[in-house]
Amino acid sequence: MKRQLLFALFSIGLMAVSVLLALFSWLPDPLLSNPGWLPERVGRWADHPDNINLRTALPMVAWGLLAGWILYFRDLKIRWWILSGIAGALMVGIAELGQIWIPNRHPDWVDLAWGCLGLFAGMLLVRVFGWCLPGLKATLMKDR
Repeated sequence: MKRQLLFALFSIGLMAVSVLLALFSWLPDPLLSNPGWLPERVGRWADHPDNINLRTALPMVAWGLLAGWILYFRDLKIRWWILSGIAGALMVGIAELGQIWIPNRHPDWVDLAWGCLGLFAGMLLVRVFGWCLPGLKATLMKDR
């Protein structure tokens, strides 16, 4: 029971991050502080010129962490990790490409690169954490 609940929570989180990435990528105004959806301080940080590309990487770090944990707990082989990475990169690409049809927005290769870097960092963190704490999976996945 614990295993299915954990998998479901990670899957829901993965879908939520995907929806948020698309939503924020396709807002008509690229300034995230304008819609008022984010706290003022977060919006100001996201709109600062030094953080414009980094703000694409952060949700993808979350995506990579969630996908990585699903893959790690399921004991899936490396090809699934690679496919998950490709799926995440495609998601960032679709989010960027969708900006072609939105006034005041334009796709940016640097955003795509930052998104992929964030995705890779999230997945790598899971792998490193899993290697450093080999007994963690057995402890968390024990059905009671």
